[in-house]
Amino acid sequence: MPLTDFQADVFKIISRNRNPDSYVADATLIHRNASSPRYSRDIDLFHDALEAVAASAKADANSLQKAGYQTDFSIQTDTFQRAIVSRDGESVRLEWASDSAFRFFPLVRDDLLGFRLHDADSATNKVLAAVGRVQIRDVVDLLYLGATYISLGAAIWAACGKDEGWTAELILQELRRNGRYNPATVEGLDLAKPIDPKALKSEWLTALDGAEVSIRSFPALTRGFLFLDRSREPVRNPLFSADWIAHRGSVKGAWPKIL
Repeated sequence: MPLTDFQADVFKIISRNRNPDSYVADATLIHRNASSPRYSRDIDLFHDALEAVAASAKADANSLQKAGYQTDFSIQTDTFQRAIVSRDGESVRLEWASDSAFRFFPLVRDDLLGFRLHDADSATNKVLAAVGRVQIRDVVDLLYLGATYISLGAAIWAACGKDEGWTAELILQELRRNGRYNPATVEGLDLAKPIDPKALKSEWLTALDGAEVSIRSFPALTRGFLFLDRSREPVRNPLFSADWIAHRGSVKGAWPKIL
């Protein structure tokens, strides 16, 4: 995440329960690398089918309890479950939820996590999460993704394909509105290294301005597509290029075809 040792130990146990119907997503995935600026306080497990949520939570709880961990559930419904997993004074929150099966790529088999969402789908999901709430962690996450994986403009553009009620312009408007924070909220994050709140604000405003320029350069007919470079990776360049590949999302996702 960067993962703590405790979180990595939990994954060693529950990763065997992951499958194409139960996979790791969200901040757990975004911040799994050692270079990440922050730690995640929970592990998010998504499911395409509603009926898989409860079954997955039960299987993980059984595996953890057999390994000597305590699992205390605070929410248990058919569509969402939450539990605190603890042992020897350390803990992590696990959440099991359902999610849309519409994505850009198929799930990825991962040596540590089991099955996980593709990084591109995790990035576009983060954009959609950020438009619906005011959370400083979303600003940190989107800046980190922009610096290491995909341009913010391209992520916003692709996110429209996952929720057609949004346009890129509306998403930008909401991101500007929701990017409010103060030094206390930054201090509330579990950071791997210190962050200057003023520098963070300046970087965020610059990123949003750059995303606006990017979006204006994208062909209107490609709205909702994920742009890939010739190596089949999400684009980092902010301005449109005729060399880019426009990849459409689908149910369960698909790998881009070479024509």
